[in-house]
Amino acid sequence: AFACGTAAVISPIGKVCSASGDFLISGGAAGPVAMGLRKKLVDIQYDRAADPHNWIRKVL
Repeated sequence: AFACGTAAVISPIGKVCSASGDFLISGGAAGPVAMGLRKKLVDIQYDRAADPHNWIRKVL
C-alpha cells in the first residue's frame, strides 16, 4: 500500500494503526510496486526520464 501527493511523492505505508488494533502491511516493508512507481515519478521530476504526458512545468 502507498499514499501519494504533491509533497509526499509516493510514500509506502507499512502499518495502519487504529483503536481496534494495528494492521501490518507487507511485514512493514516497502513493496516493489510502490518503490517502482516512486522511482519512475522521481526520475521524471529530476529529468532523468522522459515525461511522456508532458506534465512537468518549469517554474522560473
